Amino acid sequence: DNGPEQNCPPAGICEKADTNPQRPVEGPGSAGPLRGRKRDIYEGGHRVPGIVSYPAEVVGGNHVSWETVTTMDFLPTVMEVLSVERPEKQRSWAFDGRSILPLLRDPDSFKWRDTEKGPRGIGIGYYDIKLHTENGWGYRFGRWKYVEGSTSCKVSDCQKSQLFDLETDLGERHDLSSEYPYILAHLKLKFQDWHESVLKSRIEESNCRRKDLSLPGSIGLVDADISDG
Repeated sequence: DNGPEQNCPPAGICEKADTNPQRPVEGPGSAGPLRGRKRDIYEGGHRVPGIVSYPAEVVGGNHVSWETVTTMDFLPTVMEVLSVERPEKQRSWAFDGRSILPLLRDPDSFKWRDTEKGPRGIGIGYYDIKLHTENGWGYRFGRWKYVEGSTSCKVSDCQKSQLFDLETDLGERHDLSSEYPYILAHLKLKFQDWHESVLKSRIEESNCRRKDLSLPGSIGLVDADISDG
């Protein structure tokens, strides 16, 4: 776990995170060098290590992989292990997760970006599907991360659209949105597609039939093209 829900306003950077990541002064627990704490859109709000023990597939001793895995991946992984499909009436429903069996079978060299579906694309949001910068929202695509607002964010600098390169800046300290506006635009478009899919599921595929859900004003119709590299 990444600690209790004691966040680090005004910009999500815990006071001691750079010099003493073992214990930020804001509360017990630690997100290490990551920005934010529990439920922040920043990596410290949700990124934790995971351990898998599956001798039938993970062989050759211990391995370490930095590929992203989420709880959404559990269902498709179990389904592949059991060789089962979704019920016919649910096969048109959105399905965000991916089976991690390929990763477990080749943890040392497997990369999502090399698969047919390409880099992982993951929307991020908490509390409610109706978006506002007080809680924030974001989208991860391969090495790139789009963030707009967060629980720890109390100032305008982090309430605007931000872009981070997690391969070189895991702590999300350097906003690259002005240097790579086309990448930011692409991630906003991907977030829009993902969020609209979530709204569709909420309205058409569950008992939560809310009609008052919409995209925030900063998410416009944009078009761009990037790759993970």
